[in-house]
Amino acid sequence: ALEAKRWHMDCYIQVLPSIGLGDLSSFISDTLFHRTWTEMFLTGNVTLESSLDIAEDLEERLTEEKSALPLLPSQQTECRVVKVPAGQATVYVKPGTDANNDNSAVMVCFQVGPDSDLQSNALCELLVHVAKRDAFYQLRTVEQLGYLTWCFQHSTATVKSMCFLIQSSAHSAGYLESRISAFLPVLLEKLTTMTEEEFEKHKEQLGVRMHWIMLHAGM
Repeated sequence: ALEAKRWHMDCYIQVLPSIGLGDLSSFISDTLFHRTWTEMFLTGNVTLESSLDIAEDLEERLTEEKSALPLLPSQQTECRVVKVPAGQATVYVKPGTDANNDNSAVMVCFQVGPDSDLQSNALCELLVHVAKRDAFYQLRTVEQLGYLTWCFQHSTATVKSMCFLIQSSAHSAGYLESRISAFLPVLLEKLTTMTEEEFEKHKEQLGVRMHWIMLHAGM
């Protein structure tokens, strides 16, 4: 609901039955490379000069071998996200497609800001790291709201958010949201009473976690 110009999964499901092999072949040969916009990200043991050479080689192949033309300005993708007004709650409700399914789910997001801001990204990651253990303990272990109970950071197109997600077969989405709201003052109390030693420990733990994530990703 926060993203502009995004296809819902239901749209793909509706279209797929009418697509044949000929449609796919025609798309590849006539449409895919007709007009292109190339963005590249290179990481690892590569220099700036070699990266530029790779990008130039790719562009030459697209233009010379595929006769690709650049996208018109109006065709270029514009990543936009709906900005939730500060200090206001914005609610998006969608009924389930199966009336016999007794599951409910709620996702509560607090927009932090553009993910191009490195400091805001780091602060969001740190806040989630501090909150997620207590959130799981209170909402899952103590209150037993649902078998899926997460606190995590999430990027929606170009915007970073702190999110809570609960899925439950025992409670309504409205009740789940109310329990997340009740947890927030508990989290605030923890943040305001945290000692400097505890804060530094959280920073160290997050740094170690991010280090292992980067190693696992081969970065």
